[in-house]
Amino acid sequence: MKSFFLTIILLICFNATAQIDDFQKEIIDLLNINGTRVNYGVAYYEVFPLLKRNFKDKDIPEEAWTQLEEGEEKQVDKAIAQLTFAYRKYFSREDIQAMTEFYMTDAAQKFISDETLTAEEDKQIDDFLSSDVGKKMKKNQKELNGDLSKMKDEWSRELFGAKMKELIKSGYLN
Repeated sequence: MKSFFLTIILLICFNATAQIDDFQKEIIDLLNINGTRVNYGVAYYEVFPLLKRNFKDKDIPEEAWTQLEEGEEKQVDKAIAQLTFAYRKYFSREDIQAMTEFYMTDAAQKFISDETLTAEEDKQIDDFLSSDVGKKMKKNQKELNGDLSKMKDEWSRELFGAKMKELIKSGYLN
């Protein structure tokens, strides 16, 4: 009888974990289409001029810098996975689905790319921002942006440190 209850409890736990993973995947999909991935790709490469400036006297060859720049996708994936926790804090699964549907529209893609919108596209943007989810986004924007900013700063520091360790391991910094 005890093993039966243990089995039931384990099934419930595994099911709950699977739902969390599905929700995280949905948030990752949103972050991939709302411009976040692109922004972190840019931020990844912003680390290298700082490293170069800090170690300009170390005579590190260009090939080493080129090799050091490898690994963008893995590092951006790591950042995106961390950001999902901030989104979970403020939005439900249904909110994320609504945001994803919105960001998949041509109007939203033009909006985040700062392209000129037609009157109809402008109305689509306004309609979304006037929706319950749009209002929730606006209501939580300051706190969410604060959380995201802290996470980005931490990610940048960790990335800087990891790349510095690679330079040390390669013998360029003693």
